[in-house]
Amino acid sequence: MNGMPANKNGDKPTMQQLQQASMTPHADMLRTIALMVSSETDIPVNDLGITMDNPASAEAMAEAERKLSRTADRQNKRFGRALKEAMSIALAYQGADPDALRELRPIWAPVKETSDAARADWYQKVASTNPAFADSDVGLTRAGLTWDEIKAHRAYERQQRTQQSIDELRAKLTIAKTDGKEAEANEQQTGQSAAEQPHSTAAPSIPNPS
Repeated sequence: MNGMPANKNGDKPTMQQLQQASMTPHADMLRTIALMVSSETDIPVNDLGITMDNPASAEAMAEAERKLSRTADRQNKRFGRALKEAMSIALAYQGADPDALRELRPIWAPVKETSDAARADWYQKVASTNPAFADSDVGLTRAGLTWDEIKAHRAYERQQRTQQSIDELRAKLTIAKTDGKEAEANEQQTGQSAAEQPHSTAAPSIPNPS
């Protein structure tokens, strides 16, 4: 056993339990720093690891990110012009057609997430009023399909049209063969009917002696 005896003055050490310090001042300091960072960067406080209240709903999270998404949209426009100029220079060195370079345009993914239900409802309303736009590549991208998915969809449509054309040709050939057989059968039946009819001979005419 380890003991702590009294000192030369006779004072004996005393043992006591110390209570843990509260973390509230430290948490309040972190919360204050997070609010300052959020105000400068437009990043929601919840994304900084600080939970201000109960878990937010999807609408509340989207509203909190609205300012940040609008900033991202403006930056994408600026970045898009720079990317188009860089790509145009690279293609011009390769001898690309200047008219084709004018058609270059960067396509950015939407920075604001939309639920599948809301996107499907919007697409259904547009398709009912403008079917041509709904079936276009732009309409399919607005519906949520990626460019790879659109290419796969177009390839499937071409395959279906090719198969439909083949089926129509087969149906026409079948009908033509059937009509030919029926016509041949009718000709044979007509020939047999003509062969079965008796041949009539005309009686010789007798001159009148008077």
